[in-house]
Amino acid sequence: MGNKYILLSRLKFSSESPWPQGCHTTVKQTADCRLRWLRRRWHLTQKELAILLGDKSGTAVSRLECQERQPSLEVAFGCQVLFGVAPLDLFPSLFTEVEEHVVGRIRGLYGTLEGSRCESARVKRELCEAVFAQVEARSPNLMKVSKGNSA
Repeated sequence: MGNKYILLSRLKFSSESPWPQGCHTTVKQTADCRLRWLRRRWHLTQKELAILLGDKSGTAVSRLECQERQPSLEVAFGCQVLFGVAPLDLFPSLFTEVEEHVVGRIRGLYGTLEGSRCESARVKRELCEAVFAQVEARSPNLMKVSKGNSA
């Protein structure tokens, strides 16, 4: 069992990318190849990976690899258990989509709290501002787009 973890640690990762050299580098290709690349790296068929993730059909894995289907939490965490890669890194387009939706809703909440002086509103504004700061640090373009949409 320990040998597979040693093999994972031997992969050559660059400091800028969580993916070994040889994995595609364009945004579209990178998003499409991550699960496929890991599956192939470990010589797993789609059906074998599906079974490991609790499904019976390789079609489910094919749909994940082609981004025709979003992973369930169980599948995302199952991939982390199998490959040692966080769901955020394995399914970045899903994370970006969720982040955009949540930031939009946070902006709406923040707007309803303006002018309120109660403690509850202050704490909620703090949460909103912390989220804005996190998103700004991680995805500055998202904050620019969001600010433009809310004006």
